[in-house]
Amino acid sequence: MPRSDKKKPQTIDAETGKLIPIPRRIDLSSLRDVRLELASVYRRMHAGELESKEATRAAYVLRQIADIIVNSELEQRVRELEDRTARAPAVPTLRAPYTH
Repeated sequence: MPRSDKKKPQTIDAETGKLIPIPRRIDLSSLRDVRLELASVYRRMHAGELESKEATRAAYVLRQIADIIVNSELEQRVRELEDRTARAPAVPTLRAPYTH
């Protein structure tokens, strides 16, 4: 069996000498990513792999991340609209004739 030159870092417990599993890195850079992770938390809770209290905490944090993503995307859209408006040529306004 060929060996890979790329080794993953390992953490070893100093007292027991056993390997400590490194938690997986979760990409939460989009609303889709957050939705998928929230679904995973729900499934793990439903399967009894995760306590309800821990699932609630995770869901709360995921909701905060989702809100930040939404606000960030809205901020970017507003900035783009403001930039477009600032670059757009001025449109003359039509005025009604002045009458007494």
